[in-house]
Amino acid sequence: MATSGLVSRIRVIQFSESKGSESLIFKVTDALGNITNLTNDLIGRVTQKEAVLTNDDNQLIDFIYDGNSNITGINLPTGNEHLFEFNAVDKETVYVPPSIALPNHKAERFYDLDKRLTRIV
Repeated sequence: MATSGLVSRIRVIQFSESKGSESLIFKVTDALGNITNLTNDLIGRVTQKEAVLTNDDNQLIDFIYDGNSNITGINLPTGNEHLFEFNAVDKETVYVPPSIALPNHKAERFYDLDKRLTRIV
C-alpha cells in the first residue's frame, strides 16, 4: 500500500507500508525519485536506513537501541558513530559525537529532581 503526504509546500513523498498485522513504513520515495529503504526490528523500531543511490553506492545508517528503545548509537556510512547514554528515567545524559567532528569530546546533560535539564557541559 502506498500513501502520499505533503511535506512542506513543494515536495510530495510516497510511503510504502508493509503488509501484515503491523503497518510499518519500509520505503520512502520523494518527488525526485530518491528512494530510502527502512528496516525495522520485531517491535517496529527502525534499525537501518538505506539511501538507494543511482551509482549503486548505497549508503547505510544503522541505529542501535537500549532496552527502553532509546537510540544509543547511530553508525554512519563513513564508519563514524554518534553515541548516547541515558539515565534510569530515559533522559539523555551523555552524547559523544563522531571523533572526526570533535576529537575526545562529549556533552553531558544534568537534570534536577523534576527531570528538567539544568545544564550541559
